[in-house]
Amino acid sequence: MNQQNPLGERAGLETLYPVEPPEHVRAAAGRMVLTSVPFGDPMAAIRLDRQKRWLFFDVGSFAQVPARTAHQISDIFISHTHVDHVCGFPWLLGRRINCPEVCRVYGPPGLAGHFNAMTQAFVWDRLGDKGPEFSIAEVHSDRLDWFHFKVGQPGYEQGASTPIRDGILLQDPLFQVRATYLDHGIPVLAYAYEERNQYHFQQDRREALGIEPGAWIADLQKLANAGEWDALVTLPNGSTSTVRQLIASLMDIRQGYKIVYATDFGDTPANRSVLTQLAANADLLVCETSYLQEDEEHAIRTGHMTAKACAEIAQTAQVHSVLPFHFSNRYVDQPERLYAEVASTFPKVEIPHELREKLPGLSS
Repeated sequence: MNQQNPLGERAGLETLYPVEPPEHVRAAAGRMVLTSVPFGDPMAAIRLDRQKRWLFFDVGSFAQVPARTAHQISDIFISHTHVDHVCGFPWLLGRRINCPEVCRVYGPPGLAGHFNAMTQAFVWDRLGDKGPEFSIAEVHSDRLDWFHFKVGQPGYEQGASTPIRDGILLQDPLFQVRATYLDHGIPVLAYAYEERNQYHFQQDRREALGIEPGAWIADLQKLANAGEWDALVTLPNGSTSTVRQLIASLMDIRQGYKIVYATDFGDTPANRSVLTQLAANADLLVCETSYLQEDEEHAIRTGHMTAKACAEIAQTAQVHSVLPFHFSNRYVDQPERLYAEVASTFPKVEIPHELREKLPGLSS
């Protein structure tokens, strides 16, 4: 503490950090922003500029988020319901009043009950019909169980269940979101945001091959976006070719961006195996890094990760870069030690600009 700030000072240790896609991703649809990095209540967001839409992963603290963003959040993905991962919900409830769109929220079983308890904690006597609406999806191994809320009305309605295939919770023309469970003493969800590859038709290649234009071009693009590689497309001259062959000869492929968000899980062989599979070849792994290896006993006791373990997972999964976060407050005066421990095993570490001056010898 000091006389100027009796509550204490942690300037520069809880930052709003935008992450630029790497150079090899030429046309990323989403831009990621993390708040409260590397300390504080976890929360990450992806802005989809073409759709004027936000996806959020956990809702720790909205202190650094503009209120106008609340109406643009379409989907929220909750890892688990420990307080530091969901304490931003009351802020969101108030800011989405009079928002006409339904916000989907995904999370572990029991999420609907927790959400209902939070909404019922407040008096909504002046809302009328302007209460925000939410659809809650509780994630099971093979299905999503849906619940619908309208804030200001008592209780909630249970809807139909929908099946899950390959862990995919949400599919969109631009991306999909996949989830898997990790163990933190309680089930915790890790998420992968996976942009679809973009296929751009090249007219000059078609002309060079002497193929006439027609409706087959739209059919080809639709099949390519759906991943129907072996489907046959009939060309104007009556011949047929597979989608795979036509993509190779007529389309420019732009790689999609893959981001994995994983927090609050213990360093166990099972967790390492599951997360390595989810994060394989990701462009960015956002991974909790709570303790130094020298404090491994605290990590084991609390079911959290060490910096060394985080780096080893990034290395095994062959990710492009890693962003460590969710540091234990015991390192509030020395965050550089955690970054350095990650970098000693996996050098490609994302470091917030505000902290680089505190980290001599490290760069992202």
